[in-house]
Amino acid sequence: RFFLDFPTEAARNDVTLPAGRVFFSGTCVDPELAQALGPTPGDVFVAPGSGVRLFGEGGVTTKRTDARNLYGALGETFLILGRFSLGPPPPPQASEDETPQQRAARERAEDEARGRAV
Repeated sequence: RFFLDFPTEAARNDVTLPAGRVFFSGTCVDPELAQALGPTPGDVFVAPGSGVRLFGEGGVTTKRTDARNLYGALGETFLILGRFSLGPPPPPQASEDETPQQRAARERAEDEARGRAV
């Protein structure tokens, strides 16, 4: 679980995130346990250096603490915002002095990484 703090409300298209802390919950498995479990369904990403396996999807929530739960005295209330997914890092951006052959090779690699037919 990790979080991002939003000092002000954030909005894009039809989605609005309230000011405050937004929590991202996902599943991770240490390398020894991952070997014992065997193959896992779905996308799994390996953290560089540690070998920790990160599953490719998770949930997004925000915590509500106000008078309705006596400001946390009656327990924490988490509101589900949706889901998130992880993906491979974006390919490097093209430089201005790129030759046509380099550009074609870069675009083929991008298409292959995205699963497009070449």
